[in-house]
Amino acid sequence: MKKVKDSINQFLYIIIGGMFGFTIGKMFGCGFDKPTLMLMIGVSSAFISIFIDFLIQPEQIFGFWGRGLEWFKSLKPNPFKFMAKPLGGCLYCMNVWVTFFVFLATRGETNIGWWWFILISSISHITLAITERNVNG
Repeated sequence: MKKVKDSINQFLYIIIGGMFGFTIGKMFGCGFDKPTLMLMIGVSSAFISIFIDFLIQPEQIFGFWGRGLEWFKSLKPNPFKFMAKPLGGCLYCMNVWVTFFVFLATRGETNIGWWWFILISSISHITLAITERNVNG
């Protein structure tokens, strides 16, 4: 089991290093092909979702959001109870929306079409699933 965790850690370090490298390359005007851009958007979205999930945990700076979601779910005559999951109640449900907003924010710069959003959200989900197991145990 330790060998698997070490492999995942090394993989995550490679991804983080690659993201920094791509950022520096973008700052100096280097162009990237579409698969590389989609990979960057998907991985970035997953890491942003992990970060948001950390921020809304109890005893963190936005812990009130998590408590508010629990209160919102506990209301009995609540037809909008399903909205709690994408607003932070479920990490994977929230990730789809985070990926969507990151895609929208980068769409003007990358010129990636809407059909590629499905692949980007798949990359983000796989990265999130691997990272979340490593981060949250």
